[in-house]
Amino acid sequence: MLIRESYLKDIRPFYSSDLIKAMVGVRRAGKSVLLSQIRDEIRTQGHLHMFYVNLEDYQYHRFWNDPEKFHELVRSKALEKQERCYIFLDEIQHVQDYWNVLASLKATTNSSIFVTGSSSSLLNSTLSTRLTGRVKTFRIFPFSFMEASSYTDGKMTLDDYLVNGGIPLRFSLPENEGNAVIEDTFNSILEKDILPKINQTYRNTFLNFARFAIAQSGSLVSTRSLAGYISFYDQKISRQTLYSYLEKLVDSYLLTKVDRFSLVGKKTLNYIQKYYATDPAFITISKGGQQNEGIGGNLESVVFNELLKRGYNVFVGKAPKGEVDFVVTDGQKRCYIQVAAYMETEETREREFGAYKALTDNYPKFVISMDRDDFSRDGIIHINAQDFLLRKKDLVFF
Repeated sequence: MLIRESYLKDIRPFYSSDLIKAMVGVRRAGKSVLLSQIRDEIRTQGHLHMFYVNLEDYQYHRFWNDPEKFHELVRSKALEKQERCYIFLDEIQHVQDYWNVLASLKATTNSSIFVTGSSSSLLNSTLSTRLTGRVKTFRIFPFSFMEASSYTDGKMTLDDYLVNGGIPLRFSLPENEGNAVIEDTFNSILEKDILPKINQTYRNTFLNFARFAIAQSGSLVSTRSLAGYISFYDQKISRQTLYSYLEKLVDSYLLTKVDRFSLVGKKTLNYIQKYYATDPAFITISKGGQQNEGIGGNLESVVFNELLKRGYNVFVGKAPKGEVDFVVTDGQKRCYIQVAAYMETEETREREFGAYKALTDNYPKFVISMDRDDFSRDGIIHINAQDFLLRKKDLVFF
């Protein structure tokens, strides 16, 4: 079992905090295993009064629509002893009105509460309104390339990772079974987390749209491009509905939305955004397993997710002529990143490095690619993608 220290080091300072610790992310990202690792650490500190519930365990399904009884169960366990109780509630979003349950447990018991969820409703306005200032959230991703490499004792290649991704369970199974797990994970997210919320008439349209949107990971999304695609399937669906479909993909953590930032006007542009897949395997599945267009979009998504894991804020940069893939900020510091699969031709190198020509500021500029040759030029630093993902080379901020 891989100890996910990159997350534990951030969560550890809050073990005894009164804040509710919410770990959120896509299904099978390893949230339950991480929760188990937290329990083990707390137990070694001598805290033995604990109560754990996995709400996807069938014996607890009866509580999904009965929050009062669920509250009564957890509260009674928390008050069994005259000492602090550590409460772990796995996939809490299944319980109706879960925020009221959490608020009451926090107010009426001496407890430290940890929850996980596979829906971003744990971060939405309802939760933030009901539990303002009482929740600390942690986004959990599937294995990063560095974690996958560590788990496989360095045998994981970047080419494999860019196609098959980092769903943790796949690494403990034979290749064929691991690939089946990835497909099953993708389908279960759509079928369990999203389809029940879609009008029965439009479910096939949604499934086609979902694969289209994920396959286009890293591409600009506008109402025009959405309408152009959906006209092949159903012209009666409004653009507003299509955007609601995108929101559902974001809500289930299949996609992450990133805003565009004008590098001239210094403001966020809301009318066109980009969306990135949470795991490159979801892109592969959405393309039917075909990589005819190369792995550039997969690599861009992997770099984007890596930047989020490192705690940076990330935007797409709108330059006077063209786009800069990522504007990355760390507090008041900033740098720019272009991502390309390979830059074997001078034409490709000119395109990637040329994206910075219109920028006159002095913030550090990087190009990340799979190439081993160092193509750095004109003060722009070229970093090999594998070295970046394994943290052998890092970014510089001004």
